[in-house]
Amino acid sequence: MSVGWAVSAPQYFLDLKALTGILTLTWPAARSLTGDRELGLILDEDAERRLLHLHELRKRPGKKHFSRALTDPAADPLAFAACSAIADKILSADSSEAALEMLASVLRALGQLTEFARALVSAYDLSSPVAYG
Repeated sequence: MSVGWAVSAPQYFLDLKALTGILTLTWPAARSLTGDRELGLILDEDAERRLLHLHELRKRPGKKHFSRALTDPAADPLAFAACSAIADKILSADSSEAALEMLASVLRALGQLTEFARALVSAYDLSSPVAYG
């Protein structure tokens, strides 16, 4: 099941991967869904490592793949498991409405990132492969 819908195993794992990317990108917005202080601390440390990696990428010449530093699955197995557990909790919701309720803070953070991206593209007159609506 994925947010109340019967889906195939491959589809569930695609949903899980997509959601973990969103959760890592917007961390700590989903902190309230960890259910465990220790898991929150593990994900805090993972977020710090990701930001350091992002800064290292900026120093390199050539294509930097910035977003991958923030959305790729965690290299640390504990952080990967913690984020996957949160995503599974959301996907296990009985309905899309229940999942959206759990995701409220994450969606707000994602909206703020979208606004930031729009402002950045506008400020630097960058071309973007994504058409912002």
